[in-house]
Amino acid sequence: MKEVYRSDDDASVVGDTLEEMVREGARRMLAAALSEEVNGFLGREPYERSDEFRRYRNGYHRSREVTV
Repeated sequence: MKEVYRSDDDASVVGDTLEEMVREGARRMLAAALSEEVNGFLGREPYERSDEFRRYRNGYHRSREVTV
């Protein structure tokens, strides 16, 4: 029978990979929740057109000149 020894390096690699997966899952859940909140506030889905216009999504407003 072959004996296998784990070093601390192997455990840290697994821990780092697991932490990355958890962070990515949390990021995706927060992005989905934020997207749903914006959809509810605007009353429409992304790229959906409606007769009743209510605000722009962040970064999608037509450019304009600011004057003082």
